[in-house]
Amino acid sequence: MSSADWMIVILIHLIATLFILALRLAKYSAYPNEIGVAQALLLGLCFWFPPLLLVVVPKFFKDGKQRLTPLLT
Repeated sequence: MSSADWMIVILIHLIATLFILALRLAKYSAYPNEIGVAQALLLGLCFWFPPLLLVVVPKFFKDGKQRLTPLLT
């Protein structure tokens, strides 16, 4: 394998990890309910346009933190 092939493998792994993180954060941003239409739409757009993950992951993190803070204190 050449170094260009390794870069592609690392990039695919990074994107897949961001997708898993986005899915988990989407669940916690809707907790204790199920994932809503808005979160599902954003996740669908991320599958279509992966750079959108750089915006969606922090948004889901912020929303999840707001939802979980009252439950954990």
